[in-house]
Amino acid sequence: MKLTQLTPGRRALITSMTLSQAVVIRLEALGLRVGEEIECVRTAPLLDPIEYSVGGSLIALRRPDAAQIEVALITNP
Repeated sequence: MKLTQLTPGRRALITSMTLSQAVVIRLEALGLRVGEEIECVRTAPLLDPIEYSVGGSLIALRRPDAAQIEVALITNP
């Protein structure tokens, strides 16, 4: 599923990123890496940007960039 489909409060693992190399490098510097856990915190009133929690940091991503990140939901026990 796409990162943009993650609803607030849900957690997932990042499985792939199909962005340009420059954007991937920047996101990795912020802590967004394949295999990392990410949680949707909230969306802006007009749905863009979306705020995520990853690695103890809060990061806002534009919807077009978040749509290029694939995630797998983490089910709660």
